[in-house]
Amino acid sequence: MTRNTRVHLDGYGYAKLTRVQYIMQAKKRTQKGVEAAVTIVSEFMGVPINYYVETNYWGFQSMVDSLGGIKMDVPFGVTLTHPWY
Repeated sequence: MTRNTRVHLDGYGYAKLTRVQYIMQAKKRTQKGVEAAVTIVSEFMGVPINYYVETNYWGFQSMVDSLGGIKMDVPFGVTLTHPWY
């Protein structure tokens, strides 16, 4: 399952998983958006979800770094040009 997985959202039809939370937040507020996303993932995967974590990219980077990072062998030079670098 990825963020682009198409899932069925009652009353809205099929949408990408990333859109479920935003659609429900716009219609029914923040908490309902989170609950809808958790429910859809749980039903799609067939496993209960009792807890979730919400973070941003910097928080995710910190979590990965705290576990020792990710080692990658890129066979060519990479230049990061986005303004936040």
